[in-house]
Amino acid sequence: MLSMVVCLVTGLSVALGGAVPDRDLAVFELREVAGFDVGYGHHCQCEDQADPNVTYPAFSSAKPLYSFARIDMEFGNYSSGVLYQLAMDESGGTGTGYDRLYIDLDRDGDLAEETPLTPMIDPPDAAQRKADWIAQQVCFGFVDLSGEGSGSVQVLPRLTVSKEGYVRLALIPTQARRGEIEIAGRRFDVVLGNAYPVGTRWDRPATLLTLTSQTGPQLSGYWSFRDRLMAMHKIGGTYWLLSATPAGDQLLVEPYRGDFGTFALGSARRFAWSKGLGGTLLAQDRAVLVGKESANGEFEPAQTCELPVGDYAPEDLSVYYGPLYVSMSGNPHADGKPLGRGPRAYPLQIRKDAPCILDFSDRAEILFAWPPKGMRIKPGDELTVNVVLVDPKLDVAIAGLRRLPLEQLPSYVKATLGAIVVIPLLAWLLVGRGGRRHRFLPMLSLVGLVLLAGGMGALHLVNGMLHPRGEGLRGYHELDPEVAVYRANGEMVPGSAMPADHRYSWRVPGDLQLGGDEEIFTIKVVYETYELYGTVTGTREFTISKNE
Repeated sequence: MLSMVVCLVTGLSVALGGAVPDRDLAVFELREVAGFDVGYGHHCQCEDQADPNVTYPAFSSAKPLYSFARIDMEFGNYSSGVLYQLAMDESGGTGTGYDRLYIDLDRDGDLAEETPLTPMIDPPDAAQRKADWIAQQVCFGFVDLSGEGSGSVQVLPRLTVSKEGYVRLALIPTQARRGEIEIAGRRFDVVLGNAYPVGTRWDRPATLLTLTSQTGPQLSGYWSFRDRLMAMHKIGGTYWLLSATPAGDQLLVEPYRGDFGTFALGSARRFAWSKGLGGTLLAQDRAVLVGKESANGEFEPAQTCELPVGDYAPEDLSVYYGPLYVSMSGNPHADGKPLGRGPRAYPLQIRKDAPCILDFSDRAEILFAWPPKGMRIKPGDELTVNVVLVDPKLDVAIAGLRRLPLEQLPSYVKATLGAIVVIPLLAWLLVGRGGRRHRFLPMLSLVGLVLLAGGMGALHLVNGMLHPRGEGLRGYHELDPEVAVYRANGEMVPGSAMPADHRYSWRVPGDLQLGGDEEIFTIKVVYETYELYGTVTGTREFTISKNE
């Protein structure tokens, strides 16, 4: 049976774009359950580079791993939350398997004084992953991690190593909440969980929330933040606001009664007839799905849509602009600091009386998340380059850029047809308007115009048949930047052109000839974005020194 209390509240939606007093608020009871099989926990990136600001114990392994976790971190603010430094060791020596986990529980930057966690003898079955790719799996003992307030969250650290040697560390919360709710006359099974970023309170917008319809079709397919408390689901033609109590014992549901505004895709550097956008817009306390709702309840890319008013940022937003496909997301990096961003901005202001146009009208930049400015290395070292194409005004990273290899009219054909259009018309205007023998010149221009339009139209149809929108990204070619190292005289260092990858790297030759004891080199990045921003370039200087 649904446990529900209906009460009247006032002013709750003032911060959500409009206030309508005295509306119904449904409250549903939730029960506590084990959280091992809910969500995916808090993933911690494992690195082989130590933090210079942390004191570590004497490791038995020559290849210890380092990581960190932030409890109660805010979405998009990677410097927020309570920081815990982590380290993993192999007690039996290098290659014997990671079986010791150090956590800086008192957060004083000294892991040497901490007692390491050891593998559980009989870990909960639900906490263990079952997959063919796993070569090693270790569940460490339970640990309580404090957050920004007085509360804490209990987690089970789980380490998995793939057959290829890739290491994953996840903090699995031990508690979750379950219940049943009703929205717009439809019943749903609901699960409230704790996933990245893990927190100590259940009322955080980032809290995991999954809705499973007991009858009828499920909600719209996957979109970012769909399974979060902050997601505004459109059910029965109405947007719904969901929230929870700090203890997670109740879930609150109410319809959105605020204003709506227009969000539209405009024109970039070059005009395109075919364009659309779809995906997610993120605000501080909510997320909305962008696109056009189809007859079956799914969302498709659209040029314009009506959304609840507010200040938003693109997050996992897909843009189709002519032959281009653009994937946009929040930029987590700062200059010289991977994942070093502070609080994010929300530049898209959707208002009731003024449409918000996404038009890519500003310049894009190359952001060097790595290396930092002034970096010094020596011959034989590996130079890692992590670059991101960013739009500073939108405060987003272009996470993916693809383009269709379109058929084009040859330039000489365009020039010939253009001449047929322009020259007869100019001749008629200048010398032939009074003579009968020149009366056919405008007709010749018209014929040229028809031929030019027909050729362009035929190409449009051919490209449409070769690359139909329904095929998704099939046929799109990924666009990658060109990355290479240059000397001060503009000469590219032989062998320094870095192949396309998520992270570029170059091993400095041990016999590289330097102009003295050290020499300043330049990393040059060239990104051809075509219709979006044109050609975008960026450079970063670094020093190679024999004495480094």
